[in-house]
Amino acid sequence: MATLVSRVIAIDNNRSDISFLRAQLPQKTNIIVSEKDFTKDVLSQDFVDGVLFGFSLHYQPNSIPALRNAFNHLKPNGSIIIFEYTRDKPLPWVPFPIPEIKLTESLKKIGFREIETIIQKRRFYVIHGKKVMKK
Repeated sequence: MATLVSRVIAIDNNRSDISFLRAQLPQKTNIIVSEKDFTKDVLSQDFVDGVLFGFSLHYQPNSIPALRNAFNHLKPNGSIIIFEYTRDKPLPWVPFPIPEIKLTESLKKIGFREIETIIQKRRFYVIHGKKVMKK
């Protein structure tokens, strides 16, 4: 992603994952690494063009706060892309699975539009949505 955009903000609340990521990055990079909880107001007043959740929402008992936070920080016509496992039943590494239909409904409820599944595999799916401003 860092080669495609001017700035990437990587957020995780796991200190060891953040330390590992920082150790992998070159000295000069457009990637900002931040140890925060993405269900909270992590970006202050920044607005971004896109948000990517990569196999992370299933750790939240309720994904709505994280999705709403993403929506609130997206610029008009900004995109959200979500990678999630295709599961209905919990596993130790997927404690709160989010079925595709439930995630789609949550995105609609928050205000995302043009929601589509862009990849559907046996083990995972990828959903894309946009923050379309009403005229």
